[in-house]
Amino acid sequence: MAPGGTHTGLAYVDLNPLRAGIATRPETSGYTSIRERIQPAFNLQSAITSQRQAGDLLEFKAALKPLLRFECGVVNQSQQGIFIAFRDYLALCRLD
Repeated sequence: MAPGGTHTGLAYVDLNPLRAGIATRPETSGYTSIRERIQPAFNLQSAITSQRQAGDLLEFKAALKPLLRFECGVVNQSQQGIFIAFRDYLALCRLD
């Protein structure tokens, strides 16, 4: 993938609901992860428990993993997140 390709791909997905006219801003869209990154509110463990109790989920064997966080670019140490500062990502999406 080309440098910055991941960032461009994220922006493409996060902006699709706006292009489709089903959201006016990414943080109001229920279809991408940007809303959760801007205003964290979803509790995956609670959702799984609720679905199991309702009988709608028989099993869930995958490990629970939170969304990757935005980091402040590439640094000379181990990194676990997305290699771009959040403000730079918003600028890429033209949301700053």
